[in-house]
Amino acid sequence: FGKFARRHRTTFFATSFALAALILGLVGTSWGLVSTNRARREVEASLSEARRQERIANQINAFLNLDVLAQADPRANPGDITVRDAVANASERLGDRFLDEPLVRAGILYSLGDTLLTLADFELAESHLKDAFELRRKTLGMDHKDTIRAASSLAIAYRYLGKIDAAIELNQRALAACRKTLPADDPEALAFINNLASLYSDQGRHAEALAASEQVADAMRRAAPGTPDLVGCLVNLSADYRSNQRDADALRVLSEAADICQRHLPSKHPYVSYVAQSQGVIHLFDGRFAEAERLFRAALSLRREVFPEDHPQILTSETNLALALLDAERPAEAEALLRHVYATRQRQNGDEHDLTLYARELICRALCESGHPREAIEHGEAALATRRRVFGEDHSTTVACRRQLAEACCADRQYEVAEPLFRKCLDTLSPVDKSPGAEYRQALAGMAKLLLDTDRADEAESLLRAHVENTETPAEKSWRQCVLEATYGTALHRLGRLAEAERILASAHERLREKIGDDHSRVAAIREELKALRGIPG
Repeated sequence: FGKFARRHRTTFFATSFALAALILGLVGTSWGLVSTNRARREVEASLSEARRQERIANQINAFLNLDVLAQADPRANPGDITVRDAVANASERLGDRFLDEPLVRAGILYSLGDTLLTLADFELAESHLKDAFELRRKTLGMDHKDTIRAASSLAIAYRYLGKIDAAIELNQRALAACRKTLPADDPEALAFINNLASLYSDQGRHAEALAASEQVADAMRRAAPGTPDLVGCLVNLSADYRSNQRDADALRVLSEAADICQRHLPSKHPYVSYVAQSQGVIHLFDGRFAEAERLFRAALSLRREVFPEDHPQILTSETNLALALLDAERPAEAEALLRHVYATRQRQNGDEHDLTLYARELICRALCESGHPREAIEHGEAALATRRRVFGEDHSTTVACRRQLAEACCADRQYEVAEPLFRKCLDTLSPVDKSPGAEYRQALAGMAKLLLDTDRADEAESLLRAHVENTETPAEKSWRQCVLEATYGTALHRLGRLAEAERILASAHERLREKIGDDHSRVAAIREELKALRGIPG
């Protein structure tokens, strides 16, 4: 609780004001008397405000010491007590106290709420922080630094609870207040822009998120080189580059962040894990599953040392590790991790939160890939129904969930159910004036495989043709694009266009082998297709 005291320091300005009065007294008798009187009033007002702030800080710290820290005294509580329990007990003890001292009550509520955020108790944190914000806004005004600070923490609680619109609105209000009193590149103002970038990304507004992240990173490079704050900005910027399909730029800024970590930060600093995790994500999407797994395990190990049990950052690392295990064809290991993540997200965020639903969708995938399609379909159907109700039919997360359910239906040979699901995905995601994204390609590959499995190679060939020609140079093609091209080659083989099929399959096999390894089932399937095409006995 050291940060509680730091946030309530008292500052005295008497010396500077007294000096100002002394200097002004030299100007002339009449003006000097007026100025001295004004200076005296300013000194008295400043001293009065300083005493008031000191009294508020003392009352806040007394409550925190007596009602929070004192609970750790074994004489008062012989058994073990967690920080979470201590804060929850203090919340109950606050009750109706300090109703006639709104700033004291606001300070206590803010300190408790901010601590609850770090403990992932978001609902109680929201309640305390909302009350703290309203008390400060009514007493101090929206432009006061303490009100702005409360708004920042409340917006974080909103985000974790999935209240993205409310978080954006509050961040925008706080940023407008900051700009009235702070320079454009002040760290506090930049923090709100950085928060807005994350929230825009949550809403799928990736171009806006990237513009905001670039603005913050450029300012932080000038104002705070070599600092953890800059590392955090660079990690966020890399995520926004990835969302805008600029992986090379994402890797570039992550290398910059890793260099700062190595030169300036302790080895167990939390941002070291952020950088490792972000690098792992890029390796994962490029098909380097073993390297991704190594980085995710390193990030998870560090976060388990730094954060309390079941903190959202730990859950994020566990989810990413599960993704690497799924892509590396180890679904049973992934499922065990995901079931823990899902249960914890349910408890922390509720059944309708984006992250809870995402964990459930990944369980659907793990079950599907481990040979349990019926159970996978149950999870997929429940998640999709919630996505449609909460996020809408065409939201990007709803589309991804629909595609996952379609794949589970295909695994159970329910092609008549899967086909309209795939077609809905493709209609929603259909690119107009831009290259198709990863989700579109996955839906395309799933639909093409369905057509092949139902003996409609001509439709599969027609569907894929435009998406395997003139896409990227061979060196730039993602592993999923290689899979798409292999599916196209299979369609050509079924149609008897053997020369074209062999050329495309051989190229896809070689590049996919380099990316995801010779033993992966996708590589083995292409190899078997080539053997059949060439008349080589299995």
